[in-house]
Amino acid sequence: MRITDEQKERAAFVNLPQFLMAHGFDLKKVGREYVWKNHDSLHIKDNGPGERGAWFRFSEDKGGDNIGFLREYMGMSFVDAVEALTGEHIDRIYTPSRTYEQKPKTVTARELSLAEADNARRVFAYLCKTRGLDYDLVASLVRQGVIAQEEKTGNVLFKYYDDQGKIIGAEKVGTSTEYKFKGIATGSAAGHGFEVVRGTGEKAFFFESAIDMLSYLQMHDKELTDCRLVSMMGVKPNIVLDTMLRHNISPENVFLCSDNDTAGNDFAQRLQEQYPDMKRVITPDTYKDWNDMLRGIPKAVEHETEKKEVDSVADLITFGNRMWNDATDNRDKSLISMQLADFQRVRDTLERSGINYYAYEMNGTVRMAVNDKDTDWLRNILGNVSITKSNRPYSPPEKNIFGSAEYRYIPQKEYLSADRDLVLKMAEIMKARGMQFSGRVYPSGKGTLTVSHADLFAVRNIRDEVVNMRKQFASPDKAQEVGNRDYRANRDTHYYMSKLTPEQFGEVKPFLETSVSYHAVVRDGKVAFAVDKENAPAFHRALENAVREVGMLRNMTDLGLPMEQMVALSPVVHRLAVEDMKLNLADFFDRRYDEAQFGEMLSLVNAYIAQAPAERYGENSKLNDMLEAKSSFDRSIELSDFFSQHDFSDEQRAAITAMFVGDVTRGQIDSIDETFTAEDIQAYDEILHNALQESDVADFLTAHKQAVIDRENASRVPTEEEVLFSQADLAKFIAERTLSSDEWEDMAYPLFDSGYLDKHKPNDKAAFGYHLSEPALYDLAQRYHDGEDIRRELALGLLEGSGATDIEFIFEQGEISDRTYYYAENLRHSLHTERTEDGFMCSFGGMERFVSFEEIGQAFIDRTHEEFNDLAFWWVRDDIQAAVPDIEDTKIADLLNAFGGAAMADWEKGDNKPKLNRIKKALYGILGDEAQTEQVFAIIAKEKYHVTFEPESSIHFGLLGNGITAYDVSRTDPETHDYPTVAHISEEGVVSIYDDTLSEKDMQRIQEQAQSARKQFFERWNRLSTEEQYYQLLNNADMTTSVNITRDHLPMEKAIEKYMPFVFFKEGERPEPEQKGTFQIYQDTGTMTFMAT
Repeated sequence: MRITDEQKERAAFVNLPQFLMAHGFDLKKVGREYVWKNHDSLHIKDNGPGERGAWFRFSEDKGGDNIGFLREYMGMSFVDAVEALTGEHIDRIYTPSRTYEQKPKTVTARELSLAEADNARRVFAYLCKTRGLDYDLVASLVRQGVIAQEEKTGNVLFKYYDDQGKIIGAEKVGTSTEYKFKGIATGSAAGHGFEVVRGTGEKAFFFESAIDMLSYLQMHDKELTDCRLVSMMGVKPNIVLDTMLRHNISPENVFLCSDNDTAGNDFAQRLQEQYPDMKRVITPDTYKDWNDMLRGIPKAVEHETEKKEVDSVADLITFGNRMWNDATDNRDKSLISMQLADFQRVRDTLERSGINYYAYEMNGTVRMAVNDKDTDWLRNILGNVSITKSNRPYSPPEKNIFGSAEYRYIPQKEYLSADRDLVLKMAEIMKARGMQFSGRVYPSGKGTLTVSHADLFAVRNIRDEVVNMRKQFASPDKAQEVGNRDYRANRDTHYYMSKLTPEQFGEVKPFLETSVSYHAVVRDGKVAFAVDKENAPAFHRALENAVREVGMLRNMTDLGLPMEQMVALSPVVHRLAVEDMKLNLADFFDRRYDEAQFGEMLSLVNAYIAQAPAERYGENSKLNDMLEAKSSFDRSIELSDFFSQHDFSDEQRAAITAMFVGDVTRGQIDSIDETFTAEDIQAYDEILHNALQESDVADFLTAHKQAVIDRENASRVPTEEEVLFSQADLAKFIAERTLSSDEWEDMAYPLFDSGYLDKHKPNDKAAFGYHLSEPALYDLAQRYHDGEDIRRELALGLLEGSGATDIEFIFEQGEISDRTYYYAENLRHSLHTERTEDGFMCSFGGMERFVSFEEIGQAFIDRTHEEFNDLAFWWVRDDIQAAVPDIEDTKIADLLNAFGGAAMADWEKGDNKPKLNRIKKALYGILGDEAQTEQVFAIIAKEKYHVTFEPESSIHFGLLGNGITAYDVSRTDPETHDYPTVAHISEEGVVSIYDDTLSEKDMQRIQEQAQSARKQFFERWNRLSTEEQYYQLLNNADMTTSVNITRDHLPMEKAIEKYMPFVFFKEGERPEPEQKGTFQIYQDTGTMTFMAT
């Protein structure tokens, strides 16, 4: 088996996301990539035409190309992956045949379909005899239904289930002893594998295959309790981790039982580096895996076997046209075996002959396949070789496609059709010359090549080259002698070159044999006669009669008459031919005549032939009777034929029969259907006979049709498709299929990103849709920002150059969609669109809807805005998650939508508090928290709209008693259910802090309030006189300070200056008096007096 570089290249350029979604993978578009929802660290490139597919899994720091993905995550071999990606059949000579055929049952994304056989004979034979597993163990699992046999291939199916007992996947293992095959059933769930559970299943053992797992189970049956044995179908960390997560299994209860080879050991080592508590269970170094250990097969023997297989494949050398071999059924091939030396001797002759062949050489012997029709020519050059038929069944795929490039990548397509064998030979030469082409052959024997316009002349030359090669080496036709007389018996030979082809002579020959003696030679597509001169006139008459008779019989045969009628007519045909009567017998018979009608017409024809020539052309000619009978028969057949196409009542039939008897034509009667009542038919008959103008008949039929429509519409229930089509958003459908994913993103920035147009200049070479240049888009975007209506111009620009087209679509969840690759042919529909001056006329199933350019333009804007919101989601996601822990992605999207929906014009200026509060109110309705609302508002404003707002503080101030109280509105006291007090500011501006968790910004706001209070205090203080200030100082001072003031005997100004900072602002230590004395306190009613002694 050889996979060409071209096949690898075609596989590498396939759009990997589209391929995976068509095979059931659940992917999500993120920017210019797709993310696999089952493994969100795995990113897949959305490669376009001419780009290679790529993927990378960040959690494992690995990635690769298209083929690598299918091998890693779909369990395919290299060959299977190339075959699945390219859709081409790859011949496997030394590996098992595996194709991806459509299952009888339609399988939707993530669904699974397993075709199980009604027995498991091959399963028991392979697992027990070849793999050495215990019969009772296998029988038990088969009875449980977890092991089964695949119907067509005989593969072993190791099925696995979800928690509800539903089958969600299967591991496949081939049962052939000659070829190895392993795979995973299409649609199998990721993160799962074939399991056997003992007891609670709290311990998990992981193996590379189901057979290794069962081998370990068989060897350790008695010691395994409360465990779960799982097949990873390779070395797949995701199955280990997902199983642990599903069943809450801790790392210390995980046992890694992968193979004792490089891949198995590296796999175990990587997992143990991440989870040191995991344990490694390994076979002795003598054995590679658990099944080898069960069977006692050491590593050395296995490696030796593998080497032999590799060597045998490496020895295989092929020659000839591989494309012809793959596209041709084995039933049309013959096989020739010869020594390599003999093949080398004739190889140049084979190449110059223009014939198709395919051969391989092994151990000095060449085995060659050729067309059956070419075997005679090959015998001429090869001698007496043994030619046999192939006994290996092979039929090419239904879509028999070949070539060096995908059809869609061929520019300026041109098409050439010819015989399939010629087309395949041309393809071989074109491929050898490095030309780009795609081809297909059909069951009819024809083939088509698709090439670029630039290569058309060269391809035509190749066609002529092959035709000339085949002419050059084709052997001349041998002359074939026929006839009932040897030309040497002629006394005087008369030679006559006929215009008959050999095929025509073959038809005439039986009629000549019984009437005349002759000799003929067939050669080079011509027929030459040699007859005795005396018999020449009789021969010419006999030949002409035979030619006429054959022609008449062919015409009668074309009527499809049964054999009995043809036999009955043969004497009539012979007489007409001999007498050369000018009567076209086929005009008077029809295969629809019944026996009575046929017999009557045959009698009339015989009567006509029996008449003398003068009578045949006279008044009493039987030809008149024949024509009258034919008219009657044909009218009766037409009536029966017409009735067979309809379901008329007896009254309707009677009325129509009356019209047939008259002079009404079949075309006029064809206008009648079941909607006509008997009275309508009679009225129609009357209008046909009495109408003054043809338009009267047309008006009658139009009025009848409208009346029927009105009746049907009054009681008719619309079909599901009619309802869905009437509700379908056609503007959105047309818009979404116009642009690529990259174009939507590139349009989002100039249309919706604030300030983008000021920072970026358009590229003159870039374009969107059909012909809208980037500068034109930027101009429209600026006008859109200025409030202008750009919908029509935007649609016209993006759709410029588009015209009438047919679009394949489906109705998916009630909406119109062009994702038809998920659905079978019978679920697909065709929408015809016709461009008009103001929009598109869309028609489907007899229904029509008009979509204006304004509607389509709005759809472009709406879809672009959705793309912008998707971009904005990723801009704000991390910051919002930091501000609001555990917030879900759906709630983030709701916040973005709420912000956009509540935003009013010019809110970005920030000078209109109601506009800002309107947005915050919408956000608060989702979050329910003021502090988080402020943070989220600031994040979205900054990241999406490039407007910076600092989140408002949750600290509020209020007047409470003497001074200002600061409280935090973002929380409540669990006891008082009130906002907690975090600080107090006295009337003099002195701050008391009760919460040491206040932010620096909140402390600054409190100090600003304190400064304001102090400023107001000093304004009041300075308006007081010295005495008023002094007495207020005494009133505010505590007792000790009051005593000190009195003892100091200072003037009022000095006392105020000395004691005011401490009394009002608690600054520094309490001042002490300069002179100390003895004081007594005397108290009068309502006053307190200090007196010194």
